[in-house]
Amino acid sequence: MNDKQGTKGGAQGAPGAAGKGKGAPVKATLKETLKEEAERAAKAAEIEKRAQEMVKSHGLPEELARQVASGQIDLNGAIMKLAMQDEINLLMTQHKFNRALATQIALGHINREDMILKQQVFDRIKKTRHYTVFERAKFRNQELTMAVHGRKHIRALIQKNLKYEVEYQDVETQEVVLIHKLQVKCAWFSEDTKKVRKGMTWDAKRKALEAVEPLVRPQDRYACSDRRLGTAMVRGLDVRATTLEGEVFAGKLEWLSRFEFSLMTRQGVEVVVLRHALGDMAGDDWKRKD
Repeated sequence: MNDKQGTKGGAQGAPGAAGKGKGAPVKATLKETLKEEAERAAKAAEIEKRAQEMVKSHGLPEELARQVASGQIDLNGAIMKLAMQDEINLLMTQHKFNRALATQIALGHINREDMILKQQVFDRIKKTRHYTVFERAKFRNQELTMAVHGRKHIRALIQKNLKYEVEYQDVETQEVVLIHKLQVKCAWFSEDTKKVRKGMTWDAKRKALEAVEPLVRPQDRYACSDRRLGTAMVRGLDVRATTLEGEVFAGKLEWLSRFEFSLMTRQGVEVVVLRHALGDMAGDDWKRKD
């Protein structure tokens, strides 16, 4: 019985001895862990120290300085990244670009000058989108001369500016008349008539034709996009607008709306051309980009 008990006791003692044997690696692992943590803390402190030095010496933001100090990016790359961020912010502030578009421009994926010009065109047109010479004349109670199809000029006091028609009082006959806007080619304030006629020329081929009727269908009209007109306006280019019946006005575009545009002629007076009556649009240094 004693031998058996001894044997049994010996068998029970073995796990205890084994347990003591396993205790040594656990202690060693703990020491290694503490050592690694201490090394990581020292490394982090060194990175932070270098980062703060770069913040002071190069003006880098702290997060970017930490990326340089930790080797994620080199100093030149960080400076370029910072410069690009400054350019993005400048584009967003000065030109009202959203961040995605400003980033694409800064990266060189989109032409900067083209986008700035496009934004300037958009901003200018947005302000004058609903301008109309008829409403201006009505508001001022100022006499307007309308050049209508059939090569006639009407001196008018605008009574009502409707969606498709204009009601006016004929200054010469005192009659109140309703005319469709398609009949009107261009208009100016009557006090400027002498200067307008002095600056107006004719397209010989169109003038040789009989009176031309308005073009009712939009697809039959001369196509001249907002982009094309707006670009000429923003750049201050000299242009020549020719009506369907051949009147030619030269000058610079002042404003552009959905159905009209304003030309400041070389004589210093304003002529408003209705876009449906446009027969041609050209300029000496203006390439068509419709």
